[in-house]
Amino acid sequence: MQNFKFTLRKMKPGTLPLFLTTLFVQLGCLLFFAIVGRYDQQDANALLTHYSAVIGLASTATMCVLAIYGTVQINHLVVQHYIGTFKQQTFLLPVDRKQLFTSRLTAFAVGLILVQLLGLLVANFLFILTELFFPILLGSPWPYLNIFFQSMLVCSGLTLVIVLFSSFVGIYMGSTTKGIIASLIFVVLLSNIAALSLISFRLLTLLFTFFALVAAGVTGDLLGNAIEKADA
Repeated sequence: MQNFKFTLRKMKPGTLPLFLTTLFVQLGCLLFFAIVGRYDQQDANALLTHYSAVIGLASTATMCVLAIYGTVQINHLVVQHYIGTFKQQTFLLPVDRKQLFTSRLTAFAVGLILVQLLGLLVANFLFILTELFFPILLGSPWPYLNIFFQSMLVCSGLTLVIVLFSSFVGIYMGSTTKGIIASLIFVVLLSNIAALSLISFRLLTLLFTFFALVAAGVTGDLLGNAIEKADA
């Protein structure tokens, strides 16, 4: 529990930048896609006149930015302690290796999810207010509140999945740079799928996100076992 709280305290200086990044990227993307759909209603852009499309595309763009940002943060707070000379220092600590690794990883995951959800919530709320007083899209935003909520869960969940798997790659390959490269690859692979799924297959996307999080948890547990048995 002490290691969990310590990691959360280490995250505290980066909390406000992460919140502001989430807020401005999400709100900026929502307004951008809404304006594009409002003033350029050609056949190719007709989709952007609907709330579901704007929310899906904006959430996907936010996920891409936050996945890379989160990977940089987890490299600093977790990954660097398990590669290079820092690895030897970590292994000499008088604590259970797996427990320490799991505590750090869990604390980072909780902090990342909570700050993301708060940033997305505020951004979506401000966009809804904008639509109520200065409407850009057709219709009222109220019937689409469930889509806003589902997109928040998917965006924050998939961001965490990418960040965690990227950190696993970084630890396994002994390089924070390779972890960042892995996050870029994951972003490319998931972004198009997420964008299309959030528009048309939201329930399936939620299920995929849930199982991806479970897979990340299982992989983290296996990596914890490997760290426990590794030589210093």
